[in-house]
Amino acid sequence: MKTRTLLLFVFFISNNLIFVQCNSSKISFQTKTPFKITESYYQDWVGGIPGVSGTRIHLTIDNLKPDVIPDSLFFRDNKLKIDLRISQKGAIWVAHYNNKPKEDFNMTDRPVGEYGNTPPKMTNFPFDLEKNNAVLSYYYKGILNYYKIKNLHKKESVFYPAVKPKTK
Repeated sequence: MKTRTLLLFVFFISNNLIFVQCNSSKISFQTKTPFKITESYYQDWVGGIPGVSGTRIHLTIDNLKPDVIPDSLFFRDNKLKIDLRISQKGAIWVAHYNNKPKEDFNMTDRPVGEYGNTPPKMTNFPFDLEKNNAVLSYYYKGILNYYKIKNLHKKESVFYPAVKPKTK
């Protein structure tokens, strides 16, 4: 009887520890940051060649403390690298990505006819974001923090003209 009670107790404790472990891995967002985002927007762009397009995300930062290091920006199921630029307005963090053209698939009622199609890659994106929201990850005093940016303003798209290649 004691063995059975001991086994039930160990089982109960181990299950509780597993659930506590799973809940503690959730990412918590900072409500205050050691900097101020004075302007934030995203802007789609289209190149002069068919299939070449992308999006640029722009964050103007004010009161940036020296021990803040930008890490990544999560936007529309993409984890983006942040580039630091300095302007008269202050520090500007810019992230961008290129849209990839969709691949053609062979669709048929015969499985053999679809041989060669590559299956879509499943990504494990850590956030459930609306279309105009982003998450900024940054290091402050060596600790990784996350800040949710809501309602990024969409600027008008930029259309670049086609350029003829230079001939020698």
